Amino acid sequence: MAAVLCIILLLTSIFVIGYMLALQLNSIRQELPEISARVDEKLGHIQDYLERTFGIDERDQSTYLRTTVANFFQDSDTLFRTTFNFTAGLLNYLIIVPIGLFFMLYYRSFFKEFLYKLTPRQQHDRMLRVLEQIQRVMQEYILGLFTVILIVAVLNTIGLYLVGIRYAVFFGLLGALLTIIPYIGIFIGSLLPILYALFTTDSLVYPAGVAFVFWLVQFLEGNFITPNVVGNRVQLNPFAAILGLLVGGIVWGPAGMILFIPFMAMLKVLFDAGEALQPWGFLLGAPPEVKNEAKTYREWRVRTNTFFKRLFR
Repeated sequence: MAAVLCIILLLTSIFVIGYMLALQLNSIRQELPEISARVDEKLGHIQDYLERTFGIDERDQSTYLRTTVANFFQDSDTLFRTTFNFTAGLLNYLIIVPIGLFFMLYYRSFFKEFLYKLTPRQQHDRMLRVLEQIQRVMQEYILGLFTVILIVAVLNTIGLYLVGIRYAVFFGLLGALLTIIPYIGIFIGSLLPILYALFTTDSLVYPAGVAFVFWLVQFLEGNFITPNVVGNRVQLNPFAAILGLLVGGIVWGPAGMILFIPFMAMLKVLFDAGEALQPWGFLLGAPPEVKNEAKTYREWRVRTNTFFKRLFR
């Protein structure tokens, strides 16, 4: 029953997020002609500046710049159809995965019995400990990841709204969803709203404000949100994470980029459990200095919380 409720809650969340993104995406699509006109106007100002300052003929600039922009916007229907298909495919994966998880949870006793039959009797206790550790790691990672996405989406949306960017909900949710991709996801998610602000506003304050919002949220996410929500129990070094993204993208497309990080965390648990494979677990894990930094950070956080509790007692 608990598994069914978790799957229903997850599917409902995915449906709500997908519906909100679809509404905002449709509004942006209707605004494309106006955005295209503003881009042409901005490019005209840039061309005038280049011609006055560097003597570059406007016709030579138009050959490259205007043709490129025109080709980009004249096929807007294809662009948004491709974007919609990509989003729909990703949502399909996100729907299929919870259904698969439901059946894995429903038949977990059956799978456990299979593993008992597969391993020698003297290894049953050790295998059970490994399975419990894998289950704990996966639960912490997935639940923590969804919590981080929700917090980052709220922070992104509030920040973009305060800056004065239209479609703050869309850009905030998109940037939060891309945080699933470690290290580079939030950077990719910031490019679209920065370009939108650059071409649809008359001041550089807006794109600079968008960049600051995403930088601030990334700082908070990396240093405070993720360490507190997800914790430091699953530690993959950046090289292992990027390698997992590449392999996952090749094997399973966008969904693979999402699922291969927890898969590699599960592999690390398996590697650490076997003496012969422990060097590979060490290779996937965080270097000793990173673990020491995480330990120091936790100790600093505990001391800080204790100080404020005593201060406001």
